[in-house]
Amino acid sequence: MPANAAYDAKFWQEERDRSIRADEPFWSKWQENVNFLIGAPLDAMPEGEFVNVNVDFYETEQKTGQLFFESPELQFSPGAGFQATSTGVMAFRKLVNVLLGSDYVDALETVLVSLKRCTAISGRGATVIGYNPTIVETPYAPQPGAVLGLNQPVPVPIHEAWTWDEISDKKFRRPADFTSTDFDDAPWLGMDFRIPLKAARRLCTLPPDFEGTRTKDEKVLETGTAGEDSALAYVDGTIIWYKAYLFDDDEQHPEIYRRHILIDGVEGFADKTGPMGEPNPEWASPYQTKLPNGRLRADSMIGNPIHVFTVRSLPDSATPPSDASMRRPLVKELCLFRSQMVQERDINKPKFAYKASAFPLEAITKVTEAMTGSLIPLPDDAFVGGLQGSFQLLTQGSSPRQTYLANDYITKDIAKTSGIDAAGAGVNDGDGEESATKTNEIAKARNVRLDAERKRILRQYLKGVDKVAALALRFCSDPMRVAELIGPQDAQAYLQWRDIMLQMGDVRPKFTAKPDSQIKLDAAQEFRLMTQLYEFAAKDPMVNRAPILTRMFELRGLDPAQCIAGEPPEKKPEPSLGFAYKGDDLNPLMPQFPIVLDILAQLGIQINPQSVLDAQAGAQNQLLAQTLMAEMQPTPGSAGGATKTPAAHGGLAEKASPLSKHAAAQTGKMPGPSVQ
Repeated sequence: MPANAAYDAKFWQEERDRSIRADEPFWSKWQENVNFLIGAPLDAMPEGEFVNVNVDFYETEQKTGQLFFESPELQFSPGAGFQATSTGVMAFRKLVNVLLGSDYVDALETVLVSLKRCTAISGRGATVIGYNPTIVETPYAPQPGAVLGLNQPVPVPIHEAWTWDEISDKKFRRPADFTSTDFDDAPWLGMDFRIPLKAARRLCTLPPDFEGTRTKDEKVLETGTAGEDSALAYVDGTIIWYKAYLFDDDEQHPEIYRRHILIDGVEGFADKTGPMGEPNPEWASPYQTKLPNGRLRADSMIGNPIHVFTVRSLPDSATPPSDASMRRPLVKELCLFRSQMVQERDINKPKFAYKASAFPLEAITKVTEAMTGSLIPLPDDAFVGGLQGSFQLLTQGSSPRQTYLANDYITKDIAKTSGIDAAGAGVNDGDGEESATKTNEIAKARNVRLDAERKRILRQYLKGVDKVAALALRFCSDPMRVAELIGPQDAQAYLQWRDIMLQMGDVRPKFTAKPDSQIKLDAAQEFRLMTQLYEFAAKDPMVNRAPILTRMFELRGLDPAQCIAGEPPEKKPEPSLGFAYKGDDLNPLMPQFPIVLDILAQLGIQINPQSVLDAQAGAQNQLLAQTLMAEMQPTPGSAGGATKTPAAHGGLAEKASPLSKHAAAQTGKMPGPSVQ
């Protein structure tokens, strides 16, 4: 960008200053919220007692835990260009989960801190997502046959920093005229930073004599400890990510971002320039690649690297109020009321009048300062007529129960404002009118609001996950490094799938989350749900039940590897054969007789061979007799012809069914006796 361009360094410095002026009126309110959160609500202690009820602390901790308890279990939503259950996609999901874990991005800690900013301080939690490798020139390993001295050093990343960091409330920058909480729609977003001078020289172009600063950082909220000057030199600056098509004439794509770095005390941009002083190629986002057809490649981040969380939206405003800001008047009233209660108790302490002539001043001093069980020497005059004659209890004030009802009213108003009552905070408020039905109805009403806020935060989290996933797809290309993260087998599947994805253009997977996986579930309840799921899917051949069993054993504190046996080998069922025999099958003259004998022998049934021979001989004699009898029978037509045997009676004929089973269809009258 030429120095005299319309959007030069001076323009961006003015934009940054306008952003500061837009947020500056809120800084004192944010500081007050921090003071109440840490228990120091006043600049100076009052003359009398002051009670801080500490509502902000327990409301913030409870609300944050209910909105987001742990990192959700990621899943894929169906989309064009990939199968959600393919080995490459599952390996990619595993890779993203590893990077989001505590060893790398540590997304859970960032989200929890950002939610505290949303609920307890400013109403928004700004974060920044990035990848910052440390690259050094490493001598190229000589190859066989290479000409000596012609090998060039190779840049090698010796360290990779996957980041998803929070941004201090006073360091987040947005356009002064931007009035929405959908910050990816903003023309630009920025953040002020402070980094050591030596690190800044690696990232920026600084004058040789630039010394930095050692003063206290004024762009952070006070947390009770006074900051001091530093012995290490730092550099203060601002990094701005902007939509290129809104500011640069050479870009038309609405999702392409560029960046600028401004350093306090340095004129112009501090971005690194090329070796010949040409414009910095890093003005283009290092997280995006534009294809020849003008579209973004699949490993390009969509959206601004600065990612902002908000629990709620305020129409026409980029600064929604936090829970703490909304309940601040009530908390102040409650603290004042509690302070007055303490003062009232002091006023109502028992007070006695005494006979001054009977007690010298030093004796009265000893009485007022004495602790229980102390011996107090008194003059003889004090015992004349007894001590009752020397002391007299004055009228003592009392505070009826109605005096303290205001405390209950204020507490309930705070619960309504925050959406968390005593039951939701896990506290018994002492109300004797509670019932199971009432508690259940209150929980339902409370969960409506919490569920809406949870879904909002989850959507924002998943948008951030998509940005981290784009960086993973972009920079996780080294087979050895990927194998260290997810194992050799998954690394091979992921890299093969990655090559296909990058060739497809700008098709990219989208993440979803397992329902309720970001909130705390009761272990017994979750075990019941897993048991029902296991029983439901027990006989479905499409279901792999091993992951369900694994989770069930984990919920019971058992090692799944020791409890789950390997998949048993496929066992074929034993053949079950049955035979039915008739009497003729055992007739020695029948052709199947030898086969029947063989089957009986295999089943263990042995027949005496002599019995078989006798049966065969008897059958042959019977056959011979039947033949002789047949020859002796007269043939038809011979004298004294044979008598014809009458056919057997066939029984009653079947009862014919009428064409119509209803008599009324024939007669027009209903069956039965006629009505007289």
